[in-house]
Order: sequence, then structure tokens, then C-alpha cells
Amino acid sequence: MVSATAVDQVAGTIILAPFSDFKSCVYDDSVQQNTAIVNKSHRPTNAVMLQSGEKWSGDSQDAAVFGAPLYAVTVAVAQNAFDICKTQESSALPHIKYINPKRGANGSNYAFADGHSKNITFSATVNPENFMWGKQMYSAGARAIFDANGLQVR
Repeated sequence: MVSATAVDQVAGTIILAPFSDFKSCVYDDSVQQNTAIVNKSHRPTNAVMLQSGEKWSGDSQDAAVFGAPLYAVTVAVAQNAFDICKTQESSALPHIKYINPKRGANGSNYAFADGHSKNITFSATVNPENFMWGKQMYSAGARAIFDANGLQVR
């Protein structure tokens, strides 16, 4: 859990996003105890990736993966993840795949850390000049999130 006082720009930081309509998008590599059911309903989405465009595993036991620099998901990487997971299960895609970026005609409704919600296009949420998914990965020691040029998102 992260305190609202630890979050930069609470009115501009997304805390809830619409869930995907495709169960294959929620698939990942966690198996529910005593079943063969694989899902990620217990982990929130995030809009970060490794520099290669692959998912960042915040629960990775591999220190190199967990400690790797975090990059803001780009529209192209996210769109690829949304497209792939609609037709096949993949645990390698960034966790942004858990959301539905087009719940409404002009985007989706996102809830922000200050309690308000707003309908926004997905591309606006990942703009590195106004990155709405958090300027830092607050749940991982407030690590910085970088844009494609290696600059911290704003």
C-alpha cells in the first residue's frame, strides 16, 4: 500500500483502470493454489516495461529483472499487447494488457489517486510529457520511470 502523500500529482495519477474483456489478456504465469487455473486477478496493472518492451516482473526472484530500469509503456508496445492477448495467452506481455483501453467511444474512464475519474484516450495516459501511471514505481521503492530517451517521465 502506498500513501497518497507519497504520490506525485495525486490528481494526475491513475489508480484504477477498466479491466479487459478478454480472459486471455488476464492470463499470466501465476497458478491458483490447488488448481490448474492461471490468472492475475490479484495483481494490479502497471504501465511499465523493460527497455526491450517486455514486461517487468515486480515479483521476480531474479534480481537483474527486478532491479532493471523501468520504462514507460509506449502506445505501440501497449497496442501490440492488447492485440496479441485478444487471441492468445501470453505471460511475456507488459501488464498493461490487463486493461481495456477503449471501454467507451473516446477512450476509457480512469480513476485517479485524488478520487476523481475522467474519460481519457489511452495514448494520453502514457504520454511521457504527462505520464498518468505514476512518475515512479511507488510499490517498488519509488523507482524512477523513464521514457524512450532515458529521461524520467513527467
